Amino acid sequence: MTRSSLALLALALCLPLSARAQVDASIIPDDAPEWLAMEPAIDTVKAGDRLLLVYGYASWCGYCARFDAEVFTDDDVQAYLAEHYAPVRLDIQGADSLQFYEARVTGAELAGAMAISGTPTNVFVDADGALITKMPGYVDAQTFLYALQYVREEAYETTPFDAFVVARRTGLDLRPQVQELRAPPQEYPSGWVRGTRFVVRAQRDESGPLRSPRRPPLVHPSTRALPHSPRARLVSPGLRRPAAAGPRVPDGQVLRPPRPAGGGGRPA
Repeated sequence: MTRSSLALLALALCLPLSARAQVDASIIPDDAPEWLAMEPAIDTVKAGDRLLLVYGYASWCGYCARFDAEVFTDDDVQAYLAEHYAPVRLDIQGADSLQFYEARVTGAELAGAMAISGTPTNVFVDADGALITKMPGYVDAQTFLYALQYVREEAYETTPFDAFVVARRTGLDLRPQVQELRAPPQEYPSGWVRGTRFVVRAQRDESGPLRSPRRPPLVHPSTRALPHSPRARLVSPGLRRPAAAGPRVPDGQVLRPPRPAGGGGRPA
């Protein structure tokens, strides 16, 4: 192969890399939603029953360009945004000054105050300027629509986001109608002693008082060994610490959709 052929081959291999390097997420697609400037958006939120959506992006971010092209152009997403949100684009490296409620800050300063550490990140803000939550990373249009609905309907008061997504996908209402049912404390027959980790049957020998055996302990039949343990510990189901209730999503908690069935990750 001649030198000229090698040069042409190298140029052909470099062209795709150069094209990828030319990503500019600051270019808004023609069929994008109606983006507002920060001050008009805040005025809209204060005047009506809407929330502020701050879309944090960077011009060099490939997934931001993909979010613009695939998610914000979705008809259902645009319809829901137009009815319930005032959307704003925020360049997380921007040096221009903008008014965010009572504060005059740059885009970079506002991104830092909102703890935007990566792009794309969508931040949900209420009418008073308080952060509700944020959603970092790229997601598909349907999952993003669920996030918009989740925050707008204040479902975070009762339901974790992953359970909300599963309920919307399956059409099932997974909200409990009554409090979680728990059995009363277990009562043990005489001769059984409650230990710190398991229940053992006390033994009495002929010459001494009632005592608990050291090895091996005689355990209640309901006691089972925990699996996947090099040394199986004996744990009584009746004495296990009750599982904690499902977390009630506080203000500012990050929304993360459930992982796909294949176990693949989501781009950050």
